[in-house]
Amino acid sequence: MKFILGIDQGGTKTAAALMGTDGRIYGTGFEKGAYFPVHGKETALLLMQNAAYKAMEQTGSDISDIEMIVAGVTGVDWPGDDEMIEMALRERLPVKKISVCNDCVIALYGGTFSGAGAVICAGTGLNAAICKSGGECFVFGDYLGENLQGATALAQRGARAVFDAGLGIGEAERLTALYLKFAEAGNADGLLHKYMTDTAFQDRLRYIVPEIVALAREGDETTRRLLELFAEELDVYITAGLRKMGMQDEPIDIVLAGSVFKGKENPLTDHLMRRIREDIPNANVLRAKYEPVVGACVMGMLQKQEFTEEMRRSLSDSAEEMSLLRDISS
Repeated sequence: MKFILGIDQGGTKTAAALMGTDGRIYGTGFEKGAYFPVHGKETALLLMQNAAYKAMEQTGSDISDIEMIVAGVTGVDWPGDDEMIEMALRERLPVKKISVCNDCVIALYGGTFSGAGAVICAGTGLNAAICKSGGECFVFGDYLGENLQGATALAQRGARAVFDAGLGIGEAERLTALYLKFAEAGNADGLLHKYMTDTAFQDRLRYIVPEIVALAREGDETTRRLLELFAEELDVYITAGLRKMGMQDEPIDIVLAGSVFKGKENPLTDHLMRRIREDIPNANVLRAKYEPVVGACVMGMLQKQEFTEEMRRSLSDSAEEMSLLRDISS
């Protein structure tokens, strides 16, 4: 059997998966993540190579069994980045057909088989992409400012609401209690001092976001509005991107991927879905079902053939067996 090798490299993890011609995932391999503009191209490529060979070892295959490679790589943001990584990857994994794109693009195919659409990837940071059926993609990248960088931005917005309340601007009683407990601080002054002087604390603060979402779900007005404002600002960029690509009037799948959108009752997800549907009436907004590395395999397969219902069942069953389904229920 010939395989499609999917690769997903983010800052936290590098994943590889082998998909057979029947749509089934047969093997996976994992390494730590890398961001090649910072960690270096050779380091990033070595991790991709190692993850790929781990997947091949799991299936008893070798490089001659690989028909195509699709790699979603964080840092592929500018013209020419994809070709540079593609050529360097081919030296380590000599496969004739290799396609490299930003890692956000492969996440699109973790939620749709249409071959076109938009995706919003929100984890520690945030990125988004819009792709046409012919393969042309617009990746937002640095068009999205720091105020929209996923959990990091949400945690910072929450902290600012607490600081404002400490000055008597607005009310944030429950949010303040949450932040003070997280920071082990006695008051807003102590929290502010830690926030401004402890970079490790600033980095950890993103882990408070699920609790912010929980407060909003319980009806807290401050956190509810915080999430709504974030969703509304993000919606402005997504609708602008669709207009830029001339896709605002087309029926289109918009995929939400990443930990920030986790949970069936997530006020941020619910509000963003409503806003997008109001602005883009033909949008079908859904959450990603599969991990992005599976999306890379699907993207490759769609370049060859249509995904049949039988192939979809094989993919779903094997992805569940290999823990490659997105957890959107908790």
